[in-house]
Amino acid sequence: MKAKRMRYMTASLDTIDLQNPALYLNRELSILDFNLRVLEQATDARHPLIERLIFLLIFSRNLDEFFEIRVAGLLQLVSFGRSAPGPDGLMPQDVLKQISQICHAAVDRQYRILNEELLPALAAENIRFLRREEWNEKQSVWVRKYFKEQVLPVLTPIGLDPAHPFPRLVNKSLNFIVSLDGKDAFGRQMSLAVVPAPRSLPRVIRLPDEISDGGDQHVMLFHYSRTCLRAFSRHDGERLLSIPRHPKCRHERGRRCRRLGLGVERRIIVSPLWCGCAFRGCR
Repeated sequence: MKAKRMRYMTASLDTIDLQNPALYLNRELSILDFNLRVLEQATDARHPLIERLIFLLIFSRNLDEFFEIRVAGLLQLVSFGRSAPGPDGLMPQDVLKQISQICHAAVDRQYRILNEELLPALAAENIRFLRREEWNEKQSVWVRKYFKEQVLPVLTPIGLDPAHPFPRLVNKSLNFIVSLDGKDAFGRQMSLAVVPAPRSLPRVIRLPDEISDGGDQHVMLFHYSRTCLRAFSRHDGERLLSIPRHPKCRHERGRRCRRLGLGVERRIIVSPLWCGCAFRGCR
């Protein structure tokens, strides 16, 4: 009986075309599908609110790693001029297009889950993350004092000019790109500067009870830093920048070198970040 079953299975395998792309799943898209299932957990009302928030953070971390490793590898294949499809029949360019469409939609959904579901639900439990326009006078005074005493001493702005390469920023660090108006101490025209936020700074600050209107009230690093960056003279405006890097990319000369200084494959996010999750409309 066992021998008969083995002969049947062997005959069945002989009729299968193992070169058929329909039999294979794309590795990168499969990993991305797993990350989307993690995102779905953040919408499950059966989970406690904090756990749903943690699922959003896990999704952000996984997505950063996905771009650092998988997307970077696909970009390298494109740069090498690979012309043969993979076992699934997809070219690297085709996979990158699908990744772009899926990730844009997923991150938009992540924003909606955070801003339209979780933050209002947390606020109903007296856990609030205050935007700048929501601070009262006492809170504004406390935040500016905290910035001056705890944050400003560890900030080191880096001027940007055509005579120097773009500085290398720490992987996935939070950086402020500030626009300046005027000249520096040496009479040079300065229009842009980078202000890295050291990782020693907490991303979330809990306000003291005496200036809170009940419950737990918090402010974000990017909120109070953007508000207080006027400590730098002739500050005119700012944006946020975070760059995930591919750790295995080698140093390359020429055009790639001028992109960021070390030929890194990267995703640039120019929007307010909190643990990889952006607060849209929080200016």
